Amino acid sequence: MCVLTCQLKAQIPDELQSFAYDNADLNNYAPQPNNSWPAINGGYGYGTWTPLGGISGGSTYMDGTNVYQRQVDGSYSFAFRAGGTPGSNSGYAISRPLSDSLIRGEFDITTRFDINGDGTNLVNLRTGNNTANLESGELLSFGIKNGNELGYNDMEGYHVIASGESRGPIWHWTVAFDAAVGVYTLWVTNTDGADGGFAYVTSGSLEASGMTVGSFAVINSSAGTNQNIIFDSPAFVIQQPAASELTGVPWPGSHSGLFQLSFSNLSGTPFTVLASTNAALPMNAWSNIGAAVESPAGSGQFQFTDPQTTNNLQRFYRVRTP
Repeated sequence: MCVLTCQLKAQIPDELQSFAYDNADLNNYAPQPNNSWPAINGGYGYGTWTPLGGISGGSTYMDGTNVYQRQVDGSYSFAFRAGGTPGSNSGYAISRPLSDSLIRGEFDITTRFDINGDGTNLVNLRTGNNTANLESGELLSFGIKNGNELGYNDMEGYHVIASGESRGPIWHWTVAFDAAVGVYTLWVTNTDGADGGFAYVTSGSLEASGMTVGSFAVINSSAGTNQNIIFDSPAFVIQQPAASELTGVPWPGSHSGLFQLSFSNLSGTPFTVLASTNAALPMNAWSNIGAAVESPAGSGQFQFTDPQTTNNLQRFYRVRTP
């Protein structure tokens, strides 16, 4: 309970918070297998699936139990066929926009490339959600391009990873990104043991800086029959940085009893203050009561004054980013 003379002190631990997630096994897509999954806005944190231009001839399906049993997670996974004639501009590409763009965070996705290896067969992190073609707004892409080994494309161009034969195994990808600064770290791991448990990590520069991440996309252009890409569990996660100390006291010199929060953290990090009269409620049930202000600018010292203090006999506070 916070009244005029009380003081709160609490350590705020690092916390990973799910921002967006989808999975082909969710009830949104029932009954599975549902080959028309792009018409469904499943999961949370995303907008509607949006097919991309510049490529045609492919089609979607859902792989898994009672299909080809090539799912990468659970019983079913999203998939599409390239179709068309090898060497032609045939295939399929789709994008999934975020409900809200992210400056920084982590992206995870699991893939399988059942392809012959020609053409562009990639997952792509993008700024915005330009549907003209895959390259519009590209920040980082990874997968297999004209070969049988993994690779990725960043500011410096396309890099081949010495992963050996990579068509067929299941690959889990994680990208930690800061789109404002324009940097990333990429991890890829073979999760089914088909490639000897291969793992790789690299860091570099995104294809642009001063941006936000607004969508991810997947393309399959290994044209021809039985050229399939399977993927699942696309997720965006944000990290809630640890504040060194959170204190709560009445505003100095104030007789109004207004309650002030103050804490220190990385300069320039956006923080939102949440409040609830019941500390046991889940975070999505807490009220957003405003943003903490860094004062003075560049100091890493943040403050927030609750103008509704006198309306509540008891109130609990949390701080999150963004």
